[in-house]
Amino acid sequence: MIKYLRARRYHIFFIFVLTALALVPFSAHVAIELFLRPQSHENQDALYQNLPKILNDLEVINAHPIFPEWTSDNNAEYLISKYVAFEGYEKLILRNPRYDALKKIDKSYSDWRRSPATIEAMMKDHDLMAINTEWINSLQYFDYWNFSSNTQIKEALAVVPSVGAMTRIEIFSQLPIPNYNMLRNWALVNFLQQTKKGHTVNGMKNYRKVAELINTSGTLIGNITAASMLKEEYALVSKFGIRNWKTQPVFYIDTYMRVSWAWIGLLRLPMFDRLPQKFLRYAKPENGVCAGSWETVSNYSAYLDFFQPQAIFESDFSKNVKFTSDLYGTLQAKCNLQSYKPFLSRSPASIDFTASYRMDASIYNIQKGTDYNYSMQDNWLYWPYVRRLIGFFSFNNVSPINYLMHYQAKKKKFAGENYPESFQK
Repeated sequence: MIKYLRARRYHIFFIFVLTALALVPFSAHVAIELFLRPQSHENQDALYQNLPKILNDLEVINAHPIFPEWTSDNNAEYLISKYVAFEGYEKLILRNPRYDALKKIDKSYSDWRRSPATIEAMMKDHDLMAINTEWINSLQYFDYWNFSSNTQIKEALAVVPSVGAMTRIEIFSQLPIPNYNMLRNWALVNFLQQTKKGHTVNGMKNYRKVAELINTSGTLIGNITAASMLKEEYALVSKFGIRNWKTQPVFYIDTYMRVSWAWIGLLRLPMFDRLPQKFLRYAKPENGVCAGSWETVSNYSAYLDFFQPQAIFESDFSKNVKFTSDLYGTLQAKCNLQSYKPFLSRSPASIDFTASYRMDASIYNIQKGTDYNYSMQDNWLYWPYVRRLIGFFSFNNVSPINYLMHYQAKKKKFAGENYPESFQK
């Protein structure tokens, strides 16, 4: 009798365990379909409401591009990195003895866009006019700028395939970024020097070329900086009365800025919803899509870790994964961002979630001497059913970047040649 009761007790316990395990997929599925997936759709309400405006802007900028069609024959990175510092690490660059004079532009002459008198003061500044900017003239021989070929960035990206998704996010967030403003200041000083020599149009050509190269770097800050430089041309044209130079209409410049931000939201949309097919025809570098491609790649490994595998009865996101992966891969090729391809794959920890991956900390400590505190020992995050819940809790958080801010804010219209108005917020 005692043996029977013991056997029955174990039998009941075994049934209880099986029932509990069976309820995990069911509970996860219910939570996702009834609560988490609807919350994800709700988070996209603002984007859906602005889709008609964004589509209209894309149609406009596609018909009236402000930057030329991209080509990738000659990379300017080797030349630019000699004279432009990268934020994120100390880098030795070839300096002119008066190189520090560039800082005066931001400290003492920051209002030059609105003040012709400030431009005159800059042209009388001996330190600025003594800077050797001849290298800017050589940029005419280059057609794009892919700074991921920089040695420091290549070393960081080489580690990505071997580490977990959280470490990949950390690596991406600390990648060195060129000081775009410094390059813009180089171009401005070059223009002023060319103008003093009577070569104003050549100075404008160099200024425009720098803007175009910055735009091809494929980042959001690059897009915004390049577009802002096109606006700045109005200040220079107005001050020096340049007649034989064609500026880009400010209406189209503002349109380009808006869509550059909007692409971030558009490219995240198909992760859980559907990106309307009509938007894909405008997914071209000239329409600002590369900024969105670069910005969305950082946490894509985490998305794949949580939503690409599928166990029995687990919520299916295979169509979303295939669509976004194919789209992101295509855009990386168009935007010269192939160096970031490792971010479009699952991390080792999610492929074998029974292992303990300490390489996250150890590899990066060896490479950088930096502790990122992301050792993938907590691989329960990747257990079937649990991973979906963790994924939704992670991706349902509202993004700190308001990529729709230009569609939600009211801005004064640009008044023709009255260039100062274009810089008013």
